[in-house]
Amino acid sequence: MANDLAALKAKIADDLERSDMTSQIAATIIDSIDFYADKPFWFLEGEGTVDTVAGTAYVAVPTGLRYAPRCDVEIDLGSDNRQLKKLSWSEYRRRARIVTTSGEPTHYAYRNGRFYLHPAPQDAY
Repeated sequence: MANDLAALKAKIADDLERSDMTSQIAATIIDSIDFYADKPFWFLEGEGTVDTVAGTAYVAVPTGLRYAPRCDVEIDLGSDNRQLKKLSWSEYRRRARIVTTSGEPTHYAYRNGRFYLHPAPQDAY
């Protein structure tokens, strides 16, 4: 198994029995990474935490993590964790316009590297 990009290029060149395709191999590796980047693979799974701020409706995606459509977002309630339900961005916006109170978040939407919580947290979680 190749442990870095150079080893991966060498392994592919060996498997192809073509050492004259170095730049094509490198470009194809990058294209493959881009293509599969948002696909759910067990080796891409990770966890991270961020703290909410009372009255602030969003938090950044934890450092080092990439949001994927199959992402689970939970809120830590001290003695228990609760999974938040996912909303589309338009549904989040609709709810945010209607309900202006804060409370314990039950839903989230994702947009531009942030999780938007609904309702906005009334406390730090």
